[in-house]
Amino acid sequence: MARIWRENGLRWSTIAVYLQWVPRFQAYCARRGLAEETQLTRHAVAGFARAYARTRHIEPGEARRTAEIALRAWARGLETLGHPVPQWTPPVAGPTLPPLLQEYVHYRRQHRGVAASSLRSEVQYLARFVAWLRTRRRPLVRLTLTDVDEFIGVLRARMSRKSVAAVCSMLRAFLRFLHASGRLPTDLATSVLAPVVRAGERPPRALPWADVRRILRGIDRHTRRGRRDYALLLLMAAYGLGSAEGAWPAA
Repeated sequence: MARIWRENGLRWSTIAVYLQWVPRFQAYCARRGLAEETQLTRHAVAGFARAYARTRHIEPGEARRTAEIALRAWARGLETLGHPVPQWTPPVAGPTLPPLLQEYVHYRRQHRGVAASSLRSEVQYLARFVAWLRTRRRPLVRLTLTDVDEFIGVLRARMSRKSVAAVCSMLRAFLRFLHASGRLPTDLATSVLAPVVRAGERPPRALPWADVRRILRGIDRHTRRGRRDYALLLLMAAYGLGSAEGAWPAA
């Protein structure tokens, strides 16, 4: 296994750390009568890390992160050697879509070529729109532009203009589908007005700087996690980094 890891570019110091976690995990499985190969999943390894942290009186989060990295590398190595291992993170079955949205997804994929990944977020908002109409006892055949505008108004109270504009685009596509499938006698899509989003527009400042400083002072910098959180929040506050930009160097 060390040879495989080394060929994949890992340093000997990293390999040494990994090889410390493997026997700990094997001993944990042996004490509980568990087959090691079946426990090489993210969920099972998290349980092992919590138990190990309790016995060693160390920070659970740090133990979990290190154990997951080491044992996932171990699982990949076993798979390379031909040993069957379970999927590290089993896929989560999503909720079954109502027939109307299932037909819409099929329409968008077959006739518009939209990727399935793009449709996931789209159907989430459309499901909220359909549910909102249901609470108002408004059937689709009687849908009016006023109903659409009121729903957009609800979104504007809790979402940014950029997000609302994206939902408006989704609603236009859905309204075109309703008209094309004969469920809506009038095509309302062209009348849906989205908020104007200017290119390069900066988001408004959410917190006064004094509040940001109070948040930073409240972080415990005596732990590794605290020092990491302090550094990330300071970068985000000082340079305007987004969550993805801040998380990338820490990954």
